Amino acid sequence: MPKMDGIQAAKTIFRQHRRFQRQDADLPMIHVTAVTAYHDEQTRRECLKAGIDLYLTKPVSYNEIRGVIEKVF
Repeated sequence: MPKMDGIQAAKTIFRQHRRFQRQDADLPMIHVTAVTAYHDEQTRRECLKAGIDLYLTKPVSYNEIRGVIEKVF
């Protein structure tokens, strides 16, 4: 992404969500799934630390995407 990486994007999304949650306690929880070309333990840990729920590495199959959707919903 040109302005920020996925980790920073996730942190921004969660920060904004918490801000809106203070105004609306019924706001549903959000889920973020990382899709990355990097398949290493450090990247996975960084994603989880940022609050990202699930972590997929490219190339991603239909079944993997379906599995993420089923876990979240």
